[in-house]
Amino acid sequence: MVTSNMGTDELEKKRRQLGSFSLDGTKRFTHGDFKAESFLEWLEISESLDNPDLARSAIYFGFQPMLDALIAGGKGFDREKALSILDGIINIGTAFLSGYYSGKPDLDYFRESIKSLRPATEGAGEIKYTKKFRNVDQNQIYPKDIKTFIETFLDKCLDRSLAVPDYIVGCACGSSEIAMPLAGILGKELGFIRRSYRRGDDQPRIVKEHESAIRRSSSGKTVLCMEDYICTGLSLKRVMTRVRGYGAREVIGASVNNSREGSDVIEVVKQRKFHIYRLGD
Repeated sequence: MVTSNMGTDELEKKRRQLGSFSLDGTKRFTHGDFKAESFLEWLEISESLDNPDLARSAIYFGFQPMLDALIAGGKGFDREKALSILDGIINIGTAFLSGYYSGKPDLDYFRESIKSLRPATEGAGEIKYTKKFRNVDQNQIYPKDIKTFIETFLDKCLDRSLAVPDYIVGCACGSSEIAMPLAGILGKELGFIRRSYRRGDDQPRIVKEHESAIRRSSSGKTVLCMEDYICTGLSLKRVMTRVRGYGAREVIGASVNNSREGSDVIEVVKQRKFHIYRLGD
């Protein structure tokens, strides 16, 4: 049943907008192309970007290092300012990427919003800035594939084969470019739980100041846990299990790609660039 507060008519309008343009000609950028070596350099580069693909990449290359730095903790930086930067990037990313994947990337909004982060960035001290590889723009996940995922998700909400989630959780950092626009298009709140094999996480890790909000937003709700790419599905399973432990009424897993049927989660929908999972009993 469609439960989005935007209503079926508006959901249908959003879906029509998605189908009216192509992302076949987008440019590919990786962590090697984004030359920032600190958050201040990231800010200075981002403030003047005039390419929508560089802007969407800049969102990730601010979000991922800041999320990782806050989870790692450590001394020498102001957590309050760091949190304001991270929350700002999530808000900017959700708004900009919603426009990007709806065919209306607003670079003026992006640049002005990034500039608003300057006071916190200049005052946050020495925060470790470490960029990581991501699957998007590589590993057979490109903007056109994310657009396909979002279109298919809306189709399944409209035909009532999937419930519109009440809340969306991005699993680790790579999912941000799918979770952010989907949350924005659906008008839903968004949180992040990192369980990253490459970062050595055994269990899901959360920015400690965010956990109470994630718990509150999950309790009694239908929650979508979003991944970009899964292998066995172990990381997705552990994030879904954590969300279920917060009292979620229903937990749905999703990814754009997978390397094979995940042995740790049960795949219930398998389509091109669209995979849906549930937890076993």
